[in-house]
Amino acid sequence: MNQLSNRRSDRIVLEMPIRISGAFSATRDFTFRTRTMLISRYGARILLDHEHVPLSTVCVSSMQSETEKETEARIVGFMGDCPDGPTYGIELLDKEEKFWGIGFPRRDESARAVARVLLQCSKCKSLELTCLDKVEAGIYQVQERMDHHCKNCQQIVEWTRALLQQWPVTSAMLVPKGAQCEIAKGSKKDCLTACIRSTAFGDDLAGVNQLVEAGFYFRSELLYKKDDRVEVALPYYVDSGNVFVMATIVENLGRTAFTGHLYRAKYLMPSAS
Repeated sequence: MNQLSNRRSDRIVLEMPIRISGAFSATRDFTFRTRTMLISRYGARILLDHEHVPLSTVCVSSMQSETEKETEARIVGFMGDCPDGPTYGIELLDKEEKFWGIGFPRRDESARAVARVLLQCSKCKSLELTCLDKVEAGIYQVQERMDHHCKNCQQIVEWTRALLQQWPVTSAMLVPKGAQCEIAKGSKKDCLTACIRSTAFGDDLAGVNQLVEAGFYFRSELLYKKDDRVEVALPYYVDSGNVFVMATIVENLGRTAFTGHLYRAKYLMPSAS
């Protein structure tokens, strides 16, 4: 896993079919049909079954609808191998275009959130990465739906959790077999499940029993250290596009008999650059 660092925007674990076109050289072009692994407002991590893709400007075509959308992007580097092959990072050159068809929150909205979820408008079917405050997260926990304004419909409508039925669910979208799954059951006090992703432990499904301003408390059998940087998807679902953001471990509040260590974590502000 690559070293964790601050991100410019929240990232969604979501596979979308795309086509990448570019050139190996002045006389040799390439076109690959592939898919995203992660997407953000500014780019994506994509799967490319080729180990020597040049770090150059390419044309990216979205293939998730009948009408293909195209935009220019820059391949910024190799991001490591996954079970399906090599992955690369791409940066979209047009920062204003909503190429992925998903509405992303403003930076200040993301900074205030205690939970993030990919929602779909029940009327126009548009997708939006929605930031939830403590009250909204409590409502969503019970109902898994909420009412808020849709820019396309120009009215208050019901939004529900976006399922992955419109994209194929593959092994890359699920928590690895070795992940700590038992703790996700948590105690009766645990209100949500989070995926805590770290360089040291990989993916850890943890019970979250309290949401606080700019952070949360979670339980895990794993031993994290103070100031460890992690990526967090809260809430976490196996059948949705999960939103990962940066966080840091603030303190270990001790171990209990049956629920592992209790930790406090806080979110890190996305980089403005």
